[in-house]
Amino acid sequence: MDKQVVIVFDEDELIWLRRVITDEDHAEALKFLRVVLDEKVKNKEATNGMRAASDASHRPHRSPHRGDRGR
Repeated sequence: MDKQVVIVFDEDELIWLRRVITDEDHAEALKFLRVVLDEKVKNKEATNGMRAASDASHRPHRSPHRGDRGR
């Protein structure tokens, strides 16, 4: 099941994001992802009780409707 996360950017973050997109600055885009987006997603996961993406200790649920693909 897909999880939805709503992220709100402040004015400075939106300006930074627009600048990265306009300039096509890959290094700055990665910095934006690490500094702004990663932190916001982590905060959303923590407040919503979501499991962190880095927690690989669980196996994804297999739908019985998918058959035995991949086995």
